[in-house]
Amino acid sequence: MNIGFMGGTFSPPHIGHLHSARVFIEEAKLDRLIIIPAKVSPFKVNSAATASDHDRFEMSRLCFLSLNSESCSVEVSDIEISKDKTSYTVETVTELRIFYPDDTIYMFVGSDMFMSLERWKSFEKIFSECRIYTRCRDNGERNAMLDTAQKYRLKYGADVVLSEDNALIASSTEVREALGAKNMESCRNLLTEDVLGYIIKGGLYFEE
Repeated sequence: MNIGFMGGTFSPPHIGHLHSARVFIEEAKLDRLIIIPAKVSPFKVNSAATASDHDRFEMSRLCFLSLNSESCSVEVSDIEISKDKTSYTVETVTELRIFYPDDTIYMFVGSDMFMSLERWKSFEKIFSECRIYTRCRDNGERNAMLDTAQKYRLKYGADVVLSEDNALIASSTEVREALGAKNMESCRNLLTEDVLGYIIKGGLYFEE
């Protein structure tokens, strides 16, 4: 089977994340997609910058489980946020490999993170265990990403898949700013209805 995982803070998960996940499923022909909210420092909890681990997990469920289909099972995992410490991606990959010893594991990584993979802890082990799937935000960075992908292949034997589909431009910072300003028109354009309803009900991100 093809198993994909997609990590992130998801504070909050927005339509850009959802679009990326949908294209990831289609292009990598995934049988299973695992969404993994990252652990966030407790000093940031309930600040203007983020929400609690519980809230981010529940918002991710509301956002991504809509992608469940007969061809691809989608789940949101607490494999990182259930820990008492910040998790490194290589540790998550090691745990996933225990559950999927004989399957192909795809790791989704955004373009900015893709360009800096050599600075990640034990990145060569990640390359050996995963196919790396990434997407450009726009055509302006495609050549640089193609060059970086080729470097990773030649230098580390990495298996890199660069999507032909550019990312849908939206950022969590943009969403939080719209929420803080109570710009509901922008919020409705950037968030799914379920996620926006959860945020309103919980009073998340709104300025006092």
